[in-house]
Amino acid sequence: MSIQAILKIFALLVLVLIDCIYGKTNCTLKEPRERSLLKQLKLNNLRNFNKILPFKMGRELAANQTPKYPDDVNLRAAAPWNLVLDHDENRFPKDIAVANCNYKHCYDHKNKREDANGESIPYYGTVPVLEKKKMRKGQKCPKDGKHTYSYRRKLKTIAVACICVRPQVSSEG
Repeated sequence: MSIQAILKIFALLVLVLIDCIYGKTNCTLKEPRERSLLKQLKLNNLRNFNKILPFKMGRELAANQTPKYPDDVNLRAAAPWNLVLDHDENRFPKDIAVANCNYKHCYDHKNKREDANGESIPYYGTVPVLEKKKMRKGQKCPKDGKHTYSYRRKLKTIAVACICVRPQVSSEG
């Protein structure tokens, strides 16, 4: 078995374990308040929520504001990126900022052009979200059988930046 196959199996096991630990379902009759949702995400207050840049910048994008990274790091990088809004009504937070690479190749700032010697690819990270599901008619909440919505804590993989890498070279042997 190759090392890549072992790593894929290990990553899958980690995701299953995370789902077992964090995948609790909470039910509610109506839309809960933001404070309640923050607690379910284990973010005790809005200040902690805003420390997660994709959440903070997602709110700014949704409000038609232009979010800025400190020192414009996203524009000065060898693989510059912009942020796009990922909006989902059935998730909390509804708005998350996701990185979108500006170029296919790395960018040479000195010569102001793309450099075909490298590829610009997204770099992924995970953020905790609550997935909202409306209970089907006749379906009952595991807790008390009365609620109409359920929320389940999940980890969502998103592009958080772009990086410059050397092109993959196939090896024979």
